[in-house]
Amino acid sequence: MASSWINSFSSCSNYNRSHVLTRSRKGYVNPNFRLHSNQKSLKHLTRVRKLEEEGEKEYDREHYAAEDDEKEDDPMNEEDKDECRAEEAVLKLYNDIKDRNINGISEVIGDECQCFCNFLSSYRLLQGKKQVMAFIYWLMMNLGKDIKIIVRPTSKDGMTVGVQWQLEWEKSNIQLGKGMSFHICHIYQGKLLIKNVEMFMEPVFHIEPLRLRTMAFAVSLAEKMVTFLRPVENIRRQAMTLLLLALLLLAAVAFYFTQPRL
Repeated sequence: MASSWINSFSSCSNYNRSHVLTRSRKGYVNPNFRLHSNQKSLKHLTRVRKLEEEGEKEYDREHYAAEDDEKEDDPMNEEDKDECRAEEAVLKLYNDIKDRNINGISEVIGDECQCFCNFLSSYRLLQGKKQVMAFIYWLMMNLGKDIKIIVRPTSKDGMTVGVQWQLEWEKSNIQLGKGMSFHICHIYQGKLLIKNVEMFMEPVFHIEPLRLRTMAFAVSLAEKMVTFLRPVENIRRQAMTLLLLALLLLAAVAFYFTQPRL
C-alpha cells in the first residue's frame, strides 16, 4: 500500500515537472520564476548604479584635487602673468634709459611702435622703431650723466601700464621736472614688446633742445660752484662767484619763460 502511494506521488511529481517544462517550451513563464529573476536583475542594477555613482564621486574628487594642485603650483593665470611681464618691460625701458643701454632699449621697443610726447614745443607723433629709438637717444644725450630718472608704476590694466617719473639732479636730489607716461604692450612671436607710448611732462617744464642744454649747463655749473666754494676760500671770492651764478641762473630763467610756445 505504501509502495503504491509512493509510486503514485513520484508519478505525479514527474508529471508536474514534465507539464511545467512542456508549457514553458510553449512560451509560458512561471510567475514565480519571473519574479525571482526580476528581483535578481533589480539587485544587480542597483549595485551597478551604486558602483557608478561611487566611481563618479571618486573621479570628481580626483579632478578637483588636480585642479587645486595646479592652482597652488601656478597661482597666477595667463592674464596676470602678461600684466607682470608688461610692467617688467616698461620698468626695463626706464632702467635702460638711466643706464644708457641702447641695446636693452631696442629689445623692448616694437618695430611698429608709436610715441607721442609733449617734450617739444609742438607735439609730435613718432612712428616706427627707428624714430622712437632716435628720440630716446636724443633725450639721453641732452639730459647728461648727472640727471637721473625716478620711475614709479601707478596703474596696470592688462597690457597697459602707467608710470609717474621725475628728473632729479643725482648728486643733490634737486627736482628738475616730472611727468607721466602710458605704455601699451603686445606679444609678438612670443616676445612682449612696447607698441605705443604716450609721454606727458608738466607744461612749465616743456623742453626744447636748447632748453635741455641750458638746464644741463646750469646743473653742471651749480655742481662746480658747490665744489669750488669751501670754507677756507676768500669771502670776497665766494661772494663774486655767487653773484655770477645768480646772474647766469636769472638769465637762463628769463630766456626760458620769454620764448614763445607753439
